[in-house]
Amino acid sequence: MRKYLISILFLYSSLLWAENTVDVKIDPLNPVAGENFTLLFEINTNFEGKPYISFDPGGLNVMGREERGVAISTTIVNGRFSTKRTIKYAYELVSPRAGRFNIRNIEVELGDKKIKANGISVQVLKEAPRARNVFVLADVSKKDVFIGEGVDVRYYLYYKIPVGGTEIKEFPKLNRFIKRFHMTNERIETVQYNGEIYKRVLKYSARVYPEKTGTAYIDSLRLNVQYSDGYQNTPFGNFGLQLRKYRTRSISSQRVDINVKPLPSENVPPSFTGLIGKHDFKVNVNRVKHIVNEPIELRLTVTGPGALENLDAPNIYTHPELEKFDTKTEMNELDRQVATKVFEYTYLARNEMLIDNFKKELSYFNPDSNRYETVVIDVPGITVGGGTAANQGVLVNSNKNKNEEDGSSNSSPKKEITTIERGLVAPFFKESFETRAGGIFNILNWVFTALLMVLLISIGLDFYRQNAHDDDFVKLCKRIKKNGISYSNLFDLMEKLREVVPEGQKKGISELVASTSTDEETKNYFKYIVEESEKSTFDDGKARSLNYDEKYFKALMKYYEKQKKNENTGNKSAEF
Repeated sequence: MRKYLISILFLYSSLLWAENTVDVKIDPLNPVAGENFTLLFEINTNFEGKPYISFDPGGLNVMGREERGVAISTTIVNGRFSTKRTIKYAYELVSPRAGRFNIRNIEVELGDKKIKANGISVQVLKEAPRARNVFVLADVSKKDVFIGEGVDVRYYLYYKIPVGGTEIKEFPKLNRFIKRFHMTNERIETVQYNGEIYKRVLKYSARVYPEKTGTAYIDSLRLNVQYSDGYQNTPFGNFGLQLRKYRTRSISSQRVDINVKPLPSENVPPSFTGLIGKHDFKVNVNRVKHIVNEPIELRLTVTGPGALENLDAPNIYTHPELEKFDTKTEMNELDRQVATKVFEYTYLARNEMLIDNFKKELSYFNPDSNRYETVVIDVPGITVGGGTAANQGVLVNSNKNKNEEDGSSNSSPKKEITTIERGLVAPFFKESFETRAGGIFNILNWVFTALLMVLLISIGLDFYRQNAHDDDFVKLCKRIKKNGISYSNLFDLMEKLREVVPEGQKKGISELVASTSTDEETKNYFKYIVEESEKSTFDDGKARSLNYDEKYFKALMKYYEKQKKNENTGNKSAEF
């Protein structure tokens, strides 16, 4: 009896141990250096919690972990129910070099139980032995460029076997560049690559401008690709009804190095704008004749392939009597290479003045000819007239009695009739008697009129500055609140914020709010919505829903108004 009991206990313990097993695999068996591959764990257990997995990668880089799903099966043995759970976990690994690597100390903890698995030896190849069926390629327009020269970057998915869904798991950072991201049209093309016929589709696209000399890197794009490598075995296979067997794999593009050269230091014209490539410049003035204290508006339009994001407004009109206000800017992309930037200048003349027609030189660097080229544009002159009413003149006509003119001793008392002709000015005090006091009233009238005009001009200027700057930012916030958060609306808002952030022209839109003096919650909120809206725009619309939080937008508006107020305070001494 005792022997039977020991045998039953031994058999029962063996069954319990058999219920907890771990199977570890590598996919593919011979990965390529620099390409992601999968370390797959398949755990069979009756444990209800989540397993804890640990291992020594042995020199391989662990990129991430993903749960592939849970399968539950129930069986009845001798009238007793037995439930088994199969859990799959996948670790994304990448090898920095070719060679043999050993994954050791593989252990899975299931509650208070630990299961050890045998180590795995991985042979990493320097390159694939044959053409790959699916891969991602980063295609760049140029690999040897000047600083500030535009480079077109396109990430293509190449495949020779049926491909189902794709998902971008990691976007390229492109930290050393100014970036313009593009909407992608996933049109399938048939191309030849390394002597093999592939189909390809554009997954990600951008135009970038290097900001520093040396070596810049086009980072990898990582995709999850669902592809078919055969057919499933089904009962209907003999009848021609076969189903494809799909697998999911993570693939990454190879990093591309860009050599960034400095611009030539010789023969740099003083009118150099910093732009690379051929550009057009156009000036438009609405009117050439103005009166004192009337706004003078001028528009400069720049079109070309250069980094217009870094272009500051060139000086156009200069005169001692001319005051220049902050310049408004607007930038739009015409296509994937060319953009246009519009500068709206506003001036105010403090006195009568004249600027004749003149020519303005603006230069750019042409990488094709390897030299600086200058464009000469014609700028219309302007005339400012119509000063104060005192400058319009007073006409005095004196008429004397004819007898007085004849020198007669019988002449009547002298009479003097004075006619005063004035322009349109503020109301005057009416004189009702001809005494010496009339001259005093006349002087006071001019003094009060001048003070009134100065007061009205001051109020008008303050109102103009406030509407010209603050209202635009507030309107953008209201538009976002009304229409919802999108990458386009946030881009316009950040471009406006760029005007008040120190060195804002050198920062990307995701870095602008982080450079402000707002609180950390506000910075984190705008960082989050910028990143999510970017994903929504460039990742097939897959992103979380974004809510407009008025608290953080008000904090950003408060910062913007404070910066503008500080700028206006600093300019008052020059304005009045």
